Amino acid sequence: MGVILFLLYKSILVPLVVTEKTDGREMLSVPVQQLMRIYYSADADINEEEREIIETLFEEWGREKYDPKISDYPKAVLDMNYYNDNKKMVNTMYFDLLKRNPKMSVESVVENTCGFWYPFSRLAWTYQQRGYWILTDLFGRTEPNSRIPVVYEYYKSFEDYSFAAGRPFAMFICAPATYLYVFLGFFAYSIEQKRKEFLPVFSFVLMLWCTYLLGPVALVRYTTYLFAMLPLYFVLIISKRNKLETSIEKQ
Repeated sequence: MGVILFLLYKSILVPLVVTEKTDGREMLSVPVQQLMRIYYSADADINEEEREIIETLFEEWGREKYDPKISDYPKAVLDMNYYNDNKKMVNTMYFDLLKRNPKMSVESVVENTCGFWYPFSRLAWTYQQRGYWILTDLFGRTEPNSRIPVVYEYYKSFEDYSFAAGRPFAMFICAPATYLYVFLGFFAYSIEQKRKEFLPVFSFVLMLWCTYLLGPVALVRYTTYLFAMLPLYFVLIISKRNKLETSIEKQ
């Protein structure tokens, strides 16, 4: 049922609401990072013609701001018109470079996604702030007005990176990757207990997490739901178990 509702939402509701199409560059985050890593590596197997194509694809200022952990800058200057007009040629070059530079290609994916699965990853700088930010208004259009100041200050510590700077235990507590493993623990528990009613929920969250591996960097604002839902997973499993035990006792 969940799959059917999602397909209806994606194929009917979204086209009715969204009138402007995206240019597709967000889906190219991983290839962008791989090309940049190969382009800048002194040991890469890449010829001058391929370098020229990459330089045509990406404006100079975006190439110069390349960061192995975040694809935003080169991706922002990716010439999608050139790519779409020469898609076959560019794709052929890309796969040839991957084939000739497999180690660098894998390293690029690992470093670009490590914040999602490695709790002690130091995230990239984005807009002069650490990658954990979840509250900052980059354009000054809002004013903080929390009704629970202590909670607001707690979340600010994420974006200021104050929990994690040089303190491994604090980094472990705050990292998005940590909550992936906590989530997987609950998922494994539900499977071991044969709690089939939880599998669709856990499967959806796991699929959503997998989509993050195609993105630029492990920002907490992408994964806040994992922090928020942690008590919910625990309460759901325990409450269901208690209801079952109570029902058995009454019988």
